Amino acid sequence: MGGGYSPKFDPTTGTKILPYRVISSDSHVGEPDDVFTSRVDKKFRDRAIHLETASDGAPWYFCDGRPIWSLAEAGGQAGFKFDPDPKVKAQISGGVGLTFDDVRPGAYDPDARMKDMEIDGIAKEVIYPTVGLVFWQSIVASDLLTAHCRAYNDYIGEFCATHPDKLYGLGTLNLDSIEEAVAELKRCQKMGLVGAMIPSGAPEARPYTLPEYDPLWATAQDLGMPLSWHIGSLRTTPELGAIVVAEKTAGKEPDWLHLYNVWEFSKSMSQVIFGGVFERFPSLQIGCVEVGVSWAVPVLRHFDTTYQDTIAPRNGPNKFKNAMIPSDFWRRNMFIGYQEDELGIQLRNELGVDTIQWGSDYPHLESTFPRSLDVIEENLRDCTATDRAKIAGANCARVFHLDD
Repeated sequence: MGGGYSPKFDPTTGTKILPYRVISSDSHVGEPDDVFTSRVDKKFRDRAIHLETASDGAPWYFCDGRPIWSLAEAGGQAGFKFDPDPKVKAQISGGVGLTFDDVRPGAYDPDARMKDMEIDGIAKEVIYPTVGLVFWQSIVASDLLTAHCRAYNDYIGEFCATHPDKLYGLGTLNLDSIEEAVAELKRCQKMGLVGAMIPSGAPEARPYTLPEYDPLWATAQDLGMPLSWHIGSLRTTPELGAIVVAEKTAGKEPDWLHLYNVWEFSKSMSQVIFGGVFERFPSLQIGCVEVGVSWAVPVLRHFDTTYQDTIAPRNGPNKFKNAMIPSDFWRRNMFIGYQEDELGIQLRNELGVDTIQWGSDYPHLESTFPRSLDVIEENLRDCTATDRAKIAGANCARVFHLDD
């Protein structure tokens, strides 16, 4: 390990002990089947998200009469990534024969989760949804989306309250109405949630440059509630949403490369940075989550070059104050989450070590559980002790105020 580091082991259990606290900045809950049918406003319950067996014989989540995501894709099979049996992997990827009983209990049982966190060496977790990740791309009707966001927020607030020193939930916000989103963010803060998810990409007609978002930015800043763009949370337009659900109803997969493309993040980054959001709201924090790290380096280089070559020399209204350049706002106001990214860690100083947060992605199939400490050690092997501590947990604790 870098800096002459070598791990220690608990003499009783043999568990690896790292000389710093490990916090997962990106873990997930596996919402039980009745979360939405029992919690959304009664007028929406016949349209709420629930599990059904689809035409392919596999369990899918349905919403408003249409399939939106398969149980196998949603993932609750932490640890199967490391299973050497190819039959197991084939079953998981195909989904046929799976039921919610195959989801790891720690996904939905907070006490079981404590045991898994101990196995994995995780001190605290910031928790995102699983089914809720596709709210924005799959639920076209705005009132139905709002009902699901509120139901999920109630659920995750109760889930994390069972172990408030270990589990820290993020709310979900529908930005179709900024006024409603602001009210919901305030409600999330009162429930003890530590931040909120917003769409990783805004609709074309309502980019994040528009001043109508300012009340949301102001509220998030004033409450100390970071906002997260998690991969897969692109807000659909009604037209795109209709295409997505139609293709899924027909048994086709939609254009996932579009829905999960990291370049959607670069577009959103450009909107908030060049749109002056961070000049107006200097304490606001916005993160790019579960997208890896290395891709952001050329994006920020391009931002800086574009600004210095074409915007700054003109001394126009879009010139930043105090000689700031785009990457300065990134380092001050943004953060990025990853699981495994060797190149990204090599480039950590270009991004700013303080912006990088590791996450396990538990309980999803691709998560690092139960070998998270091994993954962290390998990924951060050339880092200084200070950098390891920051990336593995301290940065997350600072941004989300986990020790307050």
